[in-house]
Amino acid sequence: MEDALQHITKRHINLDDGTPFLTQTMLPVLNQGASKYLFQDNVKNLQTAQELVQIANRIVFDAAKNKSPNWSYGNIVMTVAFPPILDPNGSIHVGMGFDYKRGFMPTTSITLVLAANCKDVITSYPGRP
Repeated sequence: MEDALQHITKRHINLDDGTPFLTQTMLPVLNQGASKYLFQDNVKNLQTAQELVQIANRIVFDAAKNKSPNWSYGNIVMTVAFPPILDPNGSIHVGMGFDYKRGFMPTTSITLVLAANCKDVITSYPGRP
């Protein structure tokens, strides 16, 4: 049985054809079978991509933990929209990935799904529930 990080990696970090992760220089990409995270071109390996998703999940949790939770199938669902990010070079980055449920359009939102104990991660993905 796969754990949450394995699930997120297989379904929302890796592309459907097995490509390890999606970066901006790879765009455009064909629609995928699930929402996919988008990474900056300086992300060079899968471990870094996974760590960035885990950091984003912590940000989502911290931003949404004091709000009234949404529930789905007994799980807690938290969604946060991120603002555009200005990097040190002056480039503006907009988007966390592509939202499958909305026609694989770019999204600034990330959804984190936790078990009812509010500790165990079920999944996370770019986009809204």
